[in-house]
Amino acid sequence: MKKCIIFLILVFFCFGFSSPHHKIIARQNAAGAACSTPDNGDELDEGFLGAGYENSWTETGSGTDDENATLTGTPPTGSCTEGLNFISSGSKDVTRWDRGSVFDRSGDLDLTIHLRISSVTISTYSDVNLLHWDNDSDDGTEGLGMIELHQHAAGVYTLRADGSNESIGVSISLATWYIVTLHLDGTAASSYIDVNDVNDDDVGQQSFTRNDAADGRYLHLTTRGIGAGESINVEIGYVFINSP
Repeated sequence: MKKCIIFLILVFFCFGFSSPHHKIIARQNAAGAACSTPDNGDELDEGFLGAGYENSWTETGSGTDDENATLTGTPPTGSCTEGLNFISSGSKDVTRWDRGSVFDRSGDLDLTIHLRISSVTISTYSDVNLLHWDNDSDDGTEGLGMIELHQHAAGVYTLRADGSNESIGVSISLATWYIVTLHLDGTAASSYIDVNDVNDDDVGQQSFTRNDAADGRYLHLTTRGIGAGESINVEIGYVFINSP
């Protein structure tokens, strides 16, 4: 009997006190886990962690872009706490990344961004270019394809792709995170824009035909199209380029 009591006391001390301790350690590890940029792109991955940029492409910019901005709300998985923020008023801002050599347009290319448009003031039926894949360092040229914000009616906004022609717009809401992919297909007419919500559920996909003038080399993240009396606040949390 005495041995049984000693055994029960030992069991109590082993499990009664150690289990809460282990649970606390597990919670501390989960809360303290560091966020890191995923490796989703075989061409480019940019999560804006730390000072400046993470990717190895050559970067230049103009305007008031902030690549160390604190992101608003809860962005999609893959974004962390920092990102690129354009607050453009009266004129465009642009960040340009140079791959260093062209990507053959006969291959497929997916350009994906985590995007939040916090606010915008533009004229009805006007556009703001947000992403531009180009063979020219000037974001004002036509390029192979782009993602545009379009005001379809007063207070009604869509994202659409533009190239040799324009896609139908995918409706979005302001102050909301989206995962947006511009698919530039080796077959120009098979290109499309795909928009998912913060949980990666489908919002809409629309086809278009990309331009076929030249191979691409430069990625422009921009607010081209903002003019006098207009403004936009754009956040980008994660950018990756993949050649599937």
